[in-house]
Amino acid sequence: MGGQVLDYEAKRIAREKEIEDVKNMIYFVVSEDKILSKYSKDIYDKALNQMKQAEEELKEM
Repeated sequence: MGGQVLDYEAKRIAREKEIEDVKNMIYFVVSEDKILSKYSKDIYDKALNQMKQAEEELKEM
């Protein structure tokens, strides 16, 4: 069971890193097509949503 937890955690961390990578690519104006050639649409959408949420939180301050 401990191995399953470690496997799940490793996958979660890898997914978070991919999202951060995509956010950086968006920030540096890499085209959506180029990003999607390496990352999934799901990861791209999650990164975009996180960036929008962060922007909205800044506006509320």
